Amino acid sequence: MPGWQEIVSDTNKALIWFITDGVGEYYSQGYDPAAYRHRMDENPIIQRLEQEFHVYNQSEIIIDSEDGIYSAISVAAMKGNYGGSAENYVRKKTKSGIYEYWVVKAGNRDHTEILFVIAKAPTMSAPRTIVLRSKRFLESYTFEDGQSIEFPDSNVTVSSLIPHLYPEAFAGTKLSGKRVRWIQEDEVSRLVEIEIVDGQWREKKTDGAKQLHILPDGKAVEYVYKGGILVKVKNKIGDRPRK
Repeated sequence: MPGWQEIVSDTNKALIWFITDGVGEYYSQGYDPAAYRHRMDENPIIQRLEQEFHVYNQSEIIIDSEDGIYSAISVAAMKGNYGGSAENYVRKKTKSGIYEYWVVKAGNRDHTEILFVIAKAPTMSAPRTIVLRSKRFLESYTFEDGQSIEFPDSNVTVSSLIPHLYPEAFAGTKLSGKRVRWIQEDEVSRLVEIEIVDGQWREKKTDGAKQLHILPDGKAVEYVYKGGILVKVKNKIGDRPRK
């Protein structure tokens, strides 16, 4: 049986490999980006993760969900009772290259860690170069060539990141301690910010508090409180965010 350090090391190496090599390899094979999911047993990237790093995957690689709702690409890996994920939250395409912001999370009931990774590549099908790895949340990053990327501050990203589980990583940032909750009302789902009021978690209604409404037709509409009133920010059409 592998030791704890080996389990952690193999899982983290697999997730970083997915960023540096797996993504470019995936696109270089000419897969149809419209194919949102691929069966695990037919996916060569999943096979490589299993063969080279001895980790297994119980979910599909999520490809090209570039509607602003969720990450552009993500993968999960597990070994023993330790698992993690690598998710690309920001991808900026320019004539000078591809710029990406990744979040790597891993852990189990007894140990959790999060890593924020900035990467760059000349093309979508090329290997990524990791420019920066940080254990502290980065609100934005500017590359040497002047290109910059900013992490999207939305209830969807907060729902995915769960900042309160990593207090040291988010301390002093705009996401520090932020929590959200899904509320189902008839046919509308609302993803709202919550706060403790009189010892109980309540929907936050102070200025700046955000909400995301998922309508029956799949349309996502973002709101923010201003002067005690919900004001529509923008519409987003795409897949329903994962809960």
